[in-house]
Amino acid sequence: MSSEISEETAALSARLSRPRIAYATLAGLILIHIAANLLWLRVDDHVIRIDEEFHAAGARDYYYALAAPAYDGIGERLQAIGEIRSPYPPLLHILGALLAMLFGYSRDVIVLAGTVSFVLTLLGCYRVARELFARDGALLCTAIVGFIPILFAGSRYMALENLIAALTVWAIYTLYRSEGFRLAGWSALFGLINGAAILTKPNAFAYYLPASAIVFCMGLIWACREPANRNRALGRVVVNGGLSIVLAVLVFLPWYAFHREYLTDYWLHEHKGGETPFSFVETADPALEESAETMAAVPHESTGTR
Repeated sequence: MSSEISEETAALSARLSRPRIAYATLAGLILIHIAANLLWLRVDDHVIRIDEEFHAAGARDYYYALAAPAYDGIGERLQAIGEIRSPYPPLLHILGALLAMLFGYSRDVIVLAGTVSFVLTLLGCYRVARELFARDGALLCTAIVGFIPILFAGSRYMALENLIAALTVWAIYTLYRSEGFRLAGWSALFGLINGAAILTKPNAFAYYLPASAIVFCMGLIWACREPANRNRALGRVVVNGGLSIVLAVLVFLPWYAFHREYLTDYWLHEHKGGETPFSFVETADPALEESAETMAAVPHESTGTR
């Protein structure tokens, strides 16, 4: 009996290792998660509050600035975006706003930012696992990650952690592919992803800082093992590492420079719960003409409590 099971397992593994079948299985797994989340959002009517309400309100503000007919031209829209004040970086809010622009404004569409982030996480997990295992092993790793309860259920909510998880996985992947910061292209891509993660939450880099330090040290060690071109190899690792830092700073610095008061004030002081009430997230499309008067009364400064 055990030999028959082993033969069947080996046959299944061989089939899943075929590229087309592996990609079709991965696509099927992702579609199952998307369908489950869409069904849940359709039948669920939970109250959006606390952090989820705050981020949904932020996405609403960016959507209004990008899509409302009250603004004419890129200049006015950029000015409207600049007037949005928030202690949180904007990447998750912008993602929610873009989804509303693509599929129509509703709270459920905005909250789909969690599902999009979850899909990116699964794709990243597959790519990381594929570097270590065959296709069948990578699919198994991706399936396990996809059905971890806190990730599976949490993907239905609009939370910073969903997007940070996706960016962290892809940061790890680019670190691995950089071969110890010896490859400029992958090092640069790591820097861009790093900047995007910090543009999601200020301390996002802490999740992959140990890995990046280890990869950098490994690159230096490998460079020292090239006696013929040691100095050149060491210089390449240092330059590529510095390049990744510069690119990350270029990505996140503009927003942080414009919102520096939150870094020195909001996050360094204690805030009592209920001190500042959350804004209500409307069910009506705020970019429509008939909603313009209502939206005009809503302040563009998104505030919340910790």
